[in-house]
Amino acid sequence: MGATWTLYVGQHEICAGKYDVLPLIFTIFRDNERITERVLKEDSSEEEEDSDRIKYLYKTKVQHVIARLDLMAFTHTKAVNIFHDKDNGIESNILFEKLQACYDKQFTFDDWKFLVSEIIKRKIQPLIFPGDVTSLPTNLPKGVLTLVELSSYSGSFFNTWCFPDSDYRYYLRVFLELFDKDEDVILDYSEQIQGHYYEPEDNLVEDSVAILSSGVTENSPIIVLTEGPSDIEILKTSIEVLYPHLSGYFYFLDLNLPFNEKRRLDLGAKMLARQVESFISAKIQNRIIALFDNDIAGWDACGHLVKEKLPENLRVFPLPDLEFTQNYPIKNNGTIEICDINRKGCSIELYLGKNIISKKGNNNDFMPLKVSNENWNLDEAQKTLIRRRFLSALQSRKNANRRPHDWSGIESILQMIMTAFHS
Repeated sequence: MGATWTLYVGQHEICAGKYDVLPLIFTIFRDNERITERVLKEDSSEEEEDSDRIKYLYKTKVQHVIARLDLMAFTHTKAVNIFHDKDNGIESNILFEKLQACYDKQFTFDDWKFLVSEIIKRKIQPLIFPGDVTSLPTNLPKGVLTLVELSSYSGSFFNTWCFPDSDYRYYLRVFLELFDKDEDVILDYSEQIQGHYYEPEDNLVEDSVAILSSGVTENSPIIVLTEGPSDIEILKTSIEVLYPHLSGYFYFLDLNLPFNEKRRLDLGAKMLARQVESFISAKIQNRIIALFDNDIAGWDACGHLVKEKLPENLRVFPLPDLEFTQNYPIKNNGTIEICDINRKGCSIELYLGKNIISKKGNNNDFMPLKVSNENWNLDEAQKTLIRRRFLSALQSRKNANRRPHDWSGIESILQMIMTAFHS
Protein backbone atom coordinates (compact mmCIF):
# COMPACT_ATOMS: atom_id res chain seq x y z
CA MET A 1 0.00 0.00 0.00
CA GLY A 2 2.84 2.43 0.77
CA ALA A 3 3.30 4.82 3.69
CA THR A 4 0.86 7.74 3.63
CA TRP A 5 1.40 11.24 5.00
CA THR A 6 -1.37 13.77 5.54
CA LEU A 7 -1.54 17.55 6.00
CA TYR A 8 -4.44 18.84 8.11
CA VAL A 9 -5.82 22.14 9.25
CA GLY A 10 -7.80 21.32 12.37
CA GLN A 11 -9.76 18.19 11.46
CA HIS A 12 -9.87 19.08 7.76
CA GLU A 13 -7.56 17.12 5.46
CA ILE A 14 -5.80 19.48 3.06
CA CYS A 15 -3.73 17.02 1.09
CA ALA A 16 -2.02 13.64 1.36
CA GLY A 17 0.56 11.57 -0.45
CA LYS A 18 2.53 8.36 -0.36
CA TYR A 19 6.18 7.61 0.34
CA ASP A 20 8.39 10.70 0.82
CA VAL A 21 6.72 13.91 1.94
CA LEU A 22 7.09 16.56 -0.76
CA PRO A 23 9.82 19.00 0.35
CA LEU A 24 7.63 22.05 -0.33
CA ILE A 25 5.25 20.87 2.43
CA PHE A 26 8.05 21.04 4.98
CA THR A 27 8.82 24.69 4.13
CA ILE A 28 5.78 25.90 6.07
CA PHE A 29 7.13 24.37 9.30
CA ARG A 30 10.24 24.71 11.47
CA ASP A 31 12.15 21.76 12.89
CA ASN A 32 11.45 22.94 16.45
CA GLU A 33 7.74 22.27 15.72
CA ARG A 34 8.36 18.54 15.42
CA ILE A 35 6.44 16.66 18.12
CA THR A 36 5.37 13.15 19.05
CA GLU A 37 2.05 12.00 20.50
CA ARG A 38 1.31 8.65 22.07
CA VAL A 39 -1.94 7.07 20.92
CA LEU A 40 -3.24 3.82 22.40
CA LYS A 41 -4.55 1.13 20.11
CA GLU A 42 -8.06 0.02 20.91
CA ASP A 43 -6.82 -3.48 21.72
CA SER A 44 -3.76 -2.36 23.72
CA SER A 45 -3.18 -1.70 27.39
CA GLU A 46 -1.36 1.31 28.77
CA GLU A 47 1.51 -0.90 29.92
CA GLU A 48 2.40 -2.01 26.39
CA GLU A 49 4.98 0.02 24.51
CA ASP A 50 4.90 -0.17 20.73
CA SER A 51 6.35 2.40 18.35
CA ASP A 52 3.38 1.88 16.04
CA ARG A 53 1.34 3.84 18.56
CA ILE A 54 3.53 6.93 18.43
CA LYS A 55 2.35 9.68 16.10
CA TYR A 56 5.07 11.77 14.50
CA LEU A 57 3.89 15.26 13.65
CA TYR A 58 4.89 18.76 12.67
CA LYS A 59 2.46 21.20 14.27
CA THR A 60 2.04 24.98 13.97
CA LYS A 61 -0.72 27.61 13.66
CA VAL A 62 -2.58 28.95 10.62
CA GLN A 63 -1.35 32.49 11.33
CA HIS A 64 2.25 31.27 11.41
CA VAL A 65 1.93 29.47 8.08
CA ILE A 66 0.35 32.52 6.43
CA ALA A 67 3.12 34.77 7.73
CA ARG A 68 5.77 32.33 6.48
CA LEU A 69 4.17 32.04 3.05
CA ASP A 70 4.07 35.81 2.81
CA LEU A 71 7.78 35.94 3.62
CA MET A 72 8.47 33.40 0.88
CA ALA A 73 6.52 35.70 -1.50
CA PHE A 74 3.48 33.41 -1.76
CA THR A 75 1.18 36.33 -0.98
CA HIS A 76 -2.58 36.81 -1.26
CA THR A 77 -2.16 39.39 -4.02
CA LYS A 78 0.04 37.13 -6.12
CA ALA A 79 -2.36 34.22 -5.64
CA VAL A 80 -5.29 36.33 -6.88
CA ASN A 81 -3.24 37.45 -9.89
CA ILE A 82 -2.50 33.81 -10.71
CA PHE A 83 -6.19 32.98 -10.40
CA HIS A 84 -7.13 35.67 -12.94
CA ASP A 85 -4.11 35.29 -15.26
CA LYS A 86 -5.48 35.43 -18.81
CA ASP A 87 -3.23 32.63 -20.09
CA ASN A 88 -2.90 30.26 -17.14
CA GLY A 89 -5.65 31.31 -14.74
CA ILE A 90 -9.02 29.78 -13.92
CA GLU A 91 -10.43 30.60 -17.37
CA SER A 92 -7.75 28.47 -19.03
CA ASN A 93 -9.31 25.37 -17.41
CA ILE A 94 -11.05 23.45 -20.21
CA LEU A 95 -13.99 22.82 -17.87
CA PHE A 96 -14.32 26.46 -16.78
CA GLU A 97 -17.35 27.12 -18.98
CA LYS A 98 -19.39 24.71 -16.85
CA LEU A 99 -18.54 26.72 -13.76
CA GLN A 100 -19.17 30.07 -15.45
CA ALA A 101 -22.58 28.82 -16.60
CA CYS A 102 -23.70 28.80 -12.95
CA TYR A 103 -23.37 32.60 -12.81
CA ASP A 104 -24.95 35.51 -14.65
CA LYS A 105 -21.76 37.57 -14.18
CA GLN A 106 -18.05 36.98 -14.57
CA PHE A 107 -16.82 34.30 -12.15
CA THR A 108 -14.23 35.84 -9.80
CA PHE A 109 -11.74 34.86 -7.14
CA ASP A 110 -14.23 35.94 -4.45
CA ASP A 111 -16.84 33.60 -5.98
CA TRP A 112 -14.34 30.75 -5.89
CA LYS A 113 -13.39 31.53 -2.29
CA PHE A 114 -17.05 31.51 -1.23
CA LEU A 115 -17.59 28.10 -2.87
CA VAL A 116 -14.53 26.65 -1.13
CA SER A 117 -15.71 28.06 2.21
CA GLU A 118 -19.03 26.25 1.71
CA ILE A 119 -17.15 23.04 0.88
CA ILE A 120 -15.19 23.37 4.13
CA LYS A 121 -18.26 24.25 6.20
CA ARG A 122 -20.16 21.22 4.87
CA LYS A 123 -17.09 18.95 5.25
CA ILE A 124 -17.21 17.88 1.60
CA GLN A 125 -14.27 15.76 0.46
CA PRO A 126 -13.06 15.32 -3.14
CA LEU A 127 -14.99 12.70 -5.10
CA ILE A 128 -13.39 9.27 -5.22
CA PHE A 129 -14.93 8.58 -8.64
CA PRO A 130 -15.42 11.51 -11.05
CA GLY A 131 -19.09 12.28 -11.56
CA ASP A 132 -20.31 10.21 -8.60
CA VAL A 133 -22.14 12.85 -6.55
CA THR A 134 -24.32 10.48 -4.54
CA SER A 135 -22.27 11.11 -1.39
CA LEU A 136 -22.79 14.88 -1.48
CA PRO A 137 -25.33 16.79 0.64
CA THR A 138 -28.45 18.14 -1.04
CA ASN A 139 -29.48 21.79 -1.36
CA LEU A 140 -25.95 23.01 -1.98
CA PRO A 141 -25.44 26.70 -2.83
CA LYS A 142 -25.15 27.57 -6.50
CA GLY A 143 -21.85 26.48 -8.00
CA VAL A 144 -20.69 24.20 -5.18
CA LEU A 145 -21.76 20.95 -6.86
CA THR A 146 -20.19 22.02 -10.14
CA LEU A 147 -16.87 22.96 -8.49
CA VAL A 148 -16.71 19.63 -6.66
CA GLU A 149 -17.46 17.73 -9.87
CA LEU A 150 -14.89 19.66 -11.91
CA SER A 151 -12.23 19.20 -9.22
CA SER A 152 -12.55 15.43 -9.54
CA TYR A 153 -11.40 15.70 -13.17
CA SER A 154 -8.40 17.93 -12.48
CA GLY A 155 -5.82 15.14 -12.43
CA SER A 156 -3.61 17.12 -10.04
CA PHE A 157 -1.56 15.35 -7.37
CA PHE A 158 -3.25 17.62 -4.82
CA ASN A 159 -6.85 18.68 -4.99
CA THR A 160 -7.02 22.49 -5.13
CA TRP A 161 -10.71 22.93 -5.99
CA CYS A 162 -9.79 24.08 -9.49
CA PHE A 163 -7.30 26.72 -8.33
CA PRO A 164 -4.95 27.19 -11.33
CA ASP A 165 -1.85 25.02 -11.57
CA SER A 166 1.09 26.80 -9.92
CA ASP A 167 3.25 26.32 -6.86
CA TYR A 168 0.91 24.59 -4.40
CA ARG A 169 1.76 27.16 -1.74
CA TYR A 170 -0.22 29.88 -3.56
CA TYR A 171 -3.35 27.76 -3.17
CA LEU A 172 -2.44 26.99 0.44
CA ARG A 173 -2.00 30.71 1.18
CA VAL A 174 -5.58 31.65 0.19
CA PHE A 175 -7.11 28.38 1.39
CA LEU A 176 -5.86 28.95 4.95
CA GLU A 177 -7.58 32.35 5.04
CA LEU A 178 -10.83 30.43 5.44
CA PHE A 179 -9.81 29.10 8.87
CA ASP A 180 -9.36 30.67 12.29
CA LYS A 181 -5.83 32.05 12.68
CA ASP A 182 -5.26 29.94 15.83
CA GLU A 183 -6.30 26.66 14.18
CA ASP A 184 -3.59 24.00 14.12
CA VAL A 185 -1.84 23.03 10.90
CA ILE A 186 -0.53 19.48 11.28
CA LEU A 187 1.62 17.24 9.13
CA ASP A 188 1.25 13.60 10.17
CA TYR A 189 4.17 11.58 8.81
CA SER A 190 3.98 8.71 11.30
CA GLU A 191 3.88 6.02 8.62
CA GLN A 192 7.06 7.41 7.06
CA ILE A 193 8.87 6.93 10.38
CA GLN A 194 7.45 3.45 10.84
CA GLY A 195 8.44 2.58 7.26
CA HIS A 196 11.98 3.92 7.85
CA TYR A 197 11.72 6.59 5.19
CA TYR A 198 12.96 8.98 7.89
CA GLU A 199 14.42 8.75 11.36
CA PRO A 200 12.64 10.47 14.28
CA GLU A 201 15.56 12.84 14.89
CA ASP A 202 15.90 13.96 11.23
CA ASN A 203 15.68 17.72 10.66
CA LEU A 204 13.36 17.36 7.70
CA VAL A 205 12.62 21.07 7.30
CA GLU A 206 16.30 21.96 7.11
CA ASP A 207 16.96 19.12 4.67
CA SER A 208 13.99 20.06 2.47
CA VAL A 209 14.94 23.74 2.32
CA ALA A 210 18.45 22.74 1.25
CA ILE A 211 17.00 20.62 -1.57
CA LEU A 212 14.57 23.29 -2.74
CA SER A 213 16.97 26.21 -2.42
CA SER A 214 18.99 25.11 -5.41
CA GLY A 215 18.04 27.75 -7.97
CA VAL A 216 14.74 28.71 -6.30
CA THR A 217 15.08 31.86 -4.22
CA GLU A 218 11.63 31.68 -2.56
CA ASN A 219 12.79 28.67 -0.57
CA SER A 220 16.00 30.30 0.68
CA PRO A 221 16.25 32.55 3.74
CA ILE A 222 16.12 36.29 3.04
CA ILE A 223 19.57 37.86 3.50
CA VAL A 224 19.47 41.06 5.57
CA LEU A 225 22.38 43.51 5.34
CA THR A 226 22.84 46.40 7.78
CA GLU A 227 25.39 49.08 8.55
CA GLY A 228 26.98 47.08 11.35
CA PRO A 229 26.95 44.20 13.85
CA SER A 230 25.06 46.15 16.52
CA ASP A 231 22.13 46.55 14.09
CA ILE A 232 22.29 42.84 13.32
CA GLU A 233 22.17 41.90 17.00
CA ILE A 234 19.13 44.12 17.57
CA LEU A 235 17.14 42.91 14.54
CA LYS A 236 18.04 39.24 14.87
CA THR A 237 17.16 39.13 18.56
CA SER A 238 13.96 41.12 17.99
CA ILE A 239 12.66 38.65 15.42
CA GLU A 240 13.65 35.69 17.58
CA VAL A 241 11.64 37.10 20.50
CA LEU A 242 8.75 38.95 18.83
CA TYR A 243 8.29 36.65 15.81
CA PRO A 244 9.95 33.35 16.75
CA HIS A 245 7.93 31.45 14.11
CA LEU A 246 9.65 33.54 11.39
CA SER A 247 13.23 33.66 12.65
CA GLY A 248 14.44 30.81 10.44
CA TYR A 249 13.38 32.68 7.30
CA PHE A 250 16.06 35.36 7.64
CA TYR A 251 19.84 35.28 7.53
CA PHE A 252 21.54 38.35 9.00
CA LEU A 253 24.85 38.66 7.22
CA ASP A 254 27.66 40.19 9.26
CA LEU A 255 29.99 41.87 6.77
CA ASN A 256 32.71 42.21 9.41
CA LEU A 257 35.41 39.59 9.15
CA PRO A 258 37.42 40.34 12.31
CA PHE A 259 40.34 38.40 13.67
CA ASN A 260 39.27 39.56 17.10
CA GLU A 261 35.70 40.03 18.30
CA LYS A 262 36.67 43.41 19.79
CA ARG A 263 37.49 44.74 16.32
CA ARG A 264 33.90 44.45 15.07
CA LEU A 265 32.93 47.89 13.81
CA ASP A 266 29.88 49.52 12.28
CA LEU A 267 30.64 49.70 8.58
CA GLY A 268 28.57 52.76 7.80
CA ALA A 269 26.38 53.62 4.81
CA LYS A 270 29.12 53.93 2.19
CA MET A 271 30.58 50.52 2.96
CA LEU A 272 27.13 48.91 2.99
CA ALA A 273 26.38 50.47 -0.41
CA ARG A 274 29.61 49.01 -1.78
CA GLN A 275 28.67 45.59 -0.47
CA VAL A 276 25.27 45.85 -2.14
CA GLU A 277 26.96 46.76 -5.43
CA SER A 278 29.27 43.75 -5.09
CA PHE A 279 26.27 41.47 -4.54
CA ILE A 280 24.65 42.88 -7.69
CA SER A 281 27.84 42.36 -9.70
CA ALA A 282 28.16 38.80 -8.43
CA LYS A 283 24.53 38.13 -9.50
CA ILE A 284 23.63 36.66 -6.11
CA GLN A 285 20.21 35.05 -6.56
CA ASN A 286 19.01 35.07 -2.94
CA ARG A 287 16.48 37.68 -1.90
CA ILE A 288 18.39 40.49 -0.20
CA ILE A 289 17.29 43.44 1.94
CA ALA A 290 19.77 46.25 2.65
CA LEU A 291 18.82 48.49 5.58
CA PHE A 292 20.39 51.94 5.92
CA ASP A 293 20.07 54.31 8.84
CA ASN A 294 17.47 57.07 8.46
CA ASP A 295 20.16 59.74 8.37
CA ILE A 296 22.00 61.93 5.88
CA ALA A 297 24.56 59.28 4.92
CA GLY A 298 21.92 56.53 4.67
CA TRP A 299 19.64 58.52 2.37
CA ASP A 300 22.58 59.62 0.24
CA ALA A 301 23.74 55.99 -0.19
CA CYS A 302 20.20 54.78 -0.98
CA GLY A 303 19.77 57.55 -3.51
CA HIS A 304 22.88 56.50 -5.41
CA LEU A 305 21.81 52.85 -5.45
CA VAL A 306 18.27 53.38 -6.67
CA LYS A 307 19.41 55.57 -9.58
CA GLU A 308 20.20 52.30 -11.33
CA LYS A 309 17.57 49.62 -11.94
CA LEU A 310 17.90 47.19 -9.05
CA PRO A 311 17.41 43.44 -9.61
CA GLU A 312 14.07 41.96 -8.57
CA ASN A 313 15.63 40.03 -5.71
CA LEU A 314 17.03 43.16 -4.02
CA ARG A 315 15.29 45.71 -1.80
CA VAL A 316 17.08 48.82 -0.48
CA PHE A 317 15.50 50.81 2.35
CA PRO A 318 16.42 53.54 4.79
CA LEU A 319 14.80 53.00 8.19
CA PRO A 320 11.26 54.50 8.25
CA ASP A 321 10.49 57.99 9.52
CA LEU A 322 9.31 58.29 13.12
CA GLU A 323 6.63 60.65 14.36
CA PHE A 324 8.18 61.61 17.69
CA THR A 325 11.55 62.45 16.07
CA GLN A 326 9.88 65.33 14.22
CA ASN A 327 10.44 67.26 17.44
CA TYR A 328 13.64 65.92 18.95
CA PRO A 329 16.40 67.65 20.97
CA ILE A 330 19.80 68.22 19.42
CA LYS A 331 22.90 69.83 20.92
CA ASN A 332 24.38 72.27 18.42
CA ASN A 333 27.34 74.42 19.50
CA GLY A 334 26.43 73.84 23.11
CA THR A 335 22.81 74.91 22.63
CA ILE A 336 19.80 72.58 22.89
CA GLU A 337 17.41 72.95 19.94
CA ILE A 338 14.28 71.06 18.91
CA CYS A 339 13.99 69.97 15.28
CA ASP A 340 12.98 67.18 12.88
CA ILE A 341 15.80 64.63 12.78
CA ASN A 342 14.18 62.21 10.30
CA ARG A 343 16.54 61.67 7.36
CA LYS A 344 19.26 63.47 9.31
CA GLY A 345 20.12 61.52 12.44
CA CYS A 346 17.88 58.48 13.10
CA SER A 347 20.07 55.47 13.82
CA ILE A 348 18.49 52.18 14.89
CA GLU A 349 18.81 53.07 18.59
CA LEU A 350 16.00 55.64 18.21
CA TYR A 351 13.63 52.83 17.18
CA LEU A 352 14.07 50.81 20.36
CA GLY A 353 11.42 52.49 22.51
CA LYS A 354 10.77 56.06 23.63
CA ASN A 355 10.89 54.91 27.25
CA ILE A 356 14.52 53.76 26.97
CA ILE A 357 15.98 56.64 24.95
CA SER A 358 14.94 59.12 27.61
CA LYS A 359 17.23 60.14 30.43
CA LYS A 360 14.78 59.10 33.13
CA GLY A 361 13.22 56.02 31.50
CA ASN A 362 9.92 57.68 30.60
CA ASN A 363 8.54 58.88 27.26
CA ASN A 364 10.09 62.34 27.21
CA ASP A 365 13.32 64.13 28.15
CA PHE A 366 15.12 62.30 25.33
CA MET A 367 18.87 61.96 25.07
CA PRO A 368 19.93 64.75 22.67
CA LEU A 369 21.79 64.14 19.43
CA LYS A 370 25.10 65.92 18.97
CA VAL A 371 25.45 67.83 15.72
CA SER A 372 28.83 68.34 14.11
CA ASN A 373 28.98 69.36 10.45
CA GLU A 374 26.74 66.75 8.75
CA ASN A 375 26.97 64.22 11.56
CA TRP A 376 23.86 63.95 13.75
CA ASN A 377 24.52 61.23 16.29
CA LEU A 378 23.99 59.92 19.76
CA ASP A 379 27.38 59.36 21.35
CA GLU A 380 28.62 55.79 21.77
CA ALA A 381 27.93 55.72 25.52
CA GLN A 382 24.30 56.65 24.87
CA LYS A 383 23.94 54.03 22.12
CA THR A 384 25.44 51.34 24.35
CA LEU A 385 23.06 52.22 27.20
CA ILE A 386 20.01 52.16 24.87
CA ARG A 387 20.96 48.81 23.35
CA ARG A 388 21.53 47.30 26.79
CA ARG A 389 18.12 48.54 27.97
CA PHE A 390 16.44 47.20 24.84
CA LEU A 391 18.00 43.74 25.05
CA SER A 392 16.87 43.62 28.68
CA ALA A 393 13.31 44.48 27.57
CA LEU A 394 13.46 41.70 24.97
CA GLN A 395 14.64 39.22 27.59
CA SER A 396 11.72 40.20 29.83
CA ARG A 397 9.33 39.73 26.91
CA LYS A 398 10.88 36.33 26.20
CA ASN A 399 10.34 35.38 29.84
CA ALA A 400 6.66 36.36 29.51
CA ASN A 401 7.15 39.42 31.70
CA ARG A 402 4.93 41.92 29.86
CA ARG A 403 6.29 45.04 31.51
CA PRO A 404 5.31 48.25 29.66
CA HIS A 405 7.53 49.00 26.69
CA ASP A 406 7.21 51.01 23.48
CA TRP A 407 7.66 48.46 20.67
CA SER A 408 6.33 50.71 17.90
CA GLY A 409 9.71 51.73 16.49
CA ILE A 410 11.20 48.26 16.14
CA GLU A 411 7.85 46.97 14.86
CA SER A 412 7.95 49.53 12.04
CA ILE A 413 11.33 48.14 10.94
CA LEU A 414 10.29 44.49 11.25
CA GLN A 415 7.09 45.08 9.28
CA MET A 416 9.11 46.74 6.53
CA ILE A 417 11.41 43.72 6.39
CA MET A 418 8.60 41.18 6.46
CA THR A 419 6.61 42.84 3.67
CA ALA A 420 9.58 43.78 1.47
CA PHE A 421 8.79 41.16 -1.20
CA HIS A 422 5.00 41.23 -1.06
CA SER A 423 4.78 42.99 -4.42
